[in-house]
Amino acid sequence: LVLLLSLVVLTACGSSPKSQAPPPGEAPETVEPRPDDSWMEERVGVFVCDAFVALMAQCRAMVPVEDHGVFDDGMKRLLAGMRGMDAADLPYACDVAISAAKDELSGVCPGVWPDNA
Repeated sequence: LVLLLSLVVLTACGSSPKSQAPPPGEAPETVEPRPDDSWMEERVGVFVCDAFVALMAQCRAMVPVEDHGVFDDGMKRLLAGMRGMDAADLPYACDVAISAAKDELSGVCPGVWPDNA
């Protein structure tokens, strides 16, 4: 589950939604996630998790505007997954998420990630 949570955001940040080909004779339907930064106000109640949310909010500011919808969707899914986790597992899960985000997003969000992550 920890790995899954980390991958939700990383996948959302690294790719655009894929659309399937419509049936013959129908126009393609494009559904892009809409930007919704309401997740940036959420608090998990665990220091390292709240720090992760704050770091991701800083990173979002550096992501191209056209990718904000995908980024926001990934963060909302990640936070929903955290709400379903056992509280005892959250500190470790958020440590892993910070490390994974630092590894994957340091080029996109330089200077955001702490050196000790």
